Amino acid sequence: MHISHYPVQGMLVTNELRLAARPLAISTVTFFPRGIRKLVWWVYVKPDSLWVKWVNHVYLQGDNWASYKPKSDATWSWKAIRRVKELFADAYQGGQWSQSASYSVTSGYNWIRKPQPQVSWAKYIWNSWCIPKHSFINWLIARETLLLKDRLFGLGIATDDLCVLSGLSAETHSHLFQQCVYTQLLMSKLMKLLNIRLPGTDLLNWVQKKPWNKTKKLVVNASVQACWYVVWHQRNCARLELRLRHPDDVLKDVFGVLKIRSEFWCTCIKKRRDWYWVKSLLD
Repeated sequence: MHISHYPVQGMLVTNELRLAARPLAISTVTFFPRGIRKLVWWVYVKPDSLWVKWVNHVYLQGDNWASYKPKSDATWSWKAIRRVKELFADAYQGGQWSQSASYSVTSGYNWIRKPQPQVSWAKYIWNSWCIPKHSFINWLIARETLLLKDRLFGLGIATDDLCVLSGLSAETHSHLFQQCVYTQLLMSKLMKLLNIRLPGTDLLNWVQKKPWNKTKKLVVNASVQACWYVVWHQRNCARLELRLRHPDDVLKDVFGVLKIRSEFWCTCIKKRRDWYWVKSLLD
């Protein structure tokens, strides 16, 4: 399987970075800022630093750092420092870092990214029991940001919005990963192998709320993620390559991936009973 089989949501990822970067270019704020923000802070509080003395002599020349604007012939690096200073202007009050007693990279990062709402599914998607590429696709599914045909049709890119796996309903996130006949057949076969009764809808929340122990929740969750990942892959194959595999063949691949992953799971399990359960489940 090549990465080309999984169209990455470039617009989403770029927007996420831009949100973190706010008004500055991504390259300036996201990748360079740890050192740059420190330099901005030093100009405020470290007048005895050799570098700050040099800056005062060459660039500031007695000007107020809070209101300073570089000249047109200043170097690009100095202009970048000044842009970062402007970005953090609201966080400095009277030359003091307002978020804590002194500036730190962590406090600067937390200030620029702003508090983000917590979601209940985060720890189930982003954990070491799941395969990283599965987690990424399932993160997009949870956020409902995959470019499915309902969105493509609305943008005028697709000629219709019908699901490419069933052709029965509009291809939305809830349909493709919950209601589609292909997905339900694949998921029911997987749950049967795991000896679990499949719920009607909202599978991810159902796993979270079940009164299982931690090991069983993580194993079932990783299995669901693997299933949704291959559904996304088969959807792309059907749409882009005009080929679709039978759910039984796809299930063998899912089961093979989970069996390999179980070797890692067994190293994390502390209770012998859970260890035997995982081994018997996938042997």
